[in-house]
Amino acid sequence: MVEARISEKVLSSYLVLIYKSVLYYKFGASDPGGLIYRPNNALFWDLLRYASENGLHTLDLGLSLLDGTDDGLIRFKEGMGGVSSSMCLLRHDPVNYNHVKEKGIRKMLRNITQVVVETELETEQIDQLGRSLFHLFI
Repeated sequence: MVEARISEKVLSSYLVLIYKSVLYYKFGASDPGGLIYRPNNALFWDLLRYASENGLHTLDLGLSLLDGTDDGLIRFKEGMGGVSSSMCLLRHDPVNYNHVKEKGIRKMLRNITQVVVETELETEQIDQLGRSLFHLFI
């Protein structure tokens, strides 16, 4: 977890995973009132510096939707040097796949996200949460 703060107020935070020599941006959240300070730019700069100092050669900025809802995110990623590429998703659900359970997990993750955003968790608590949820993102 990386955070941009002014005093004790978190303006932006990211969940970033490292696997082999790649940093994977998995999730980010920002306080809309703090965007004037450009906390996301500062966090990405720190990520790039960290990657360089630790021999990590790629930062995967993750999936962005092309339905218009992620236009600002896409502009930000492009502004940070991101390069778009096509992605093909193949999904096969077994005959007995539990779609109800999947919906429940998705709802749980939305609820956890809401709690993380609304609750000022300590960095150690966020780190523990990220470690416990890691297997859901790979």
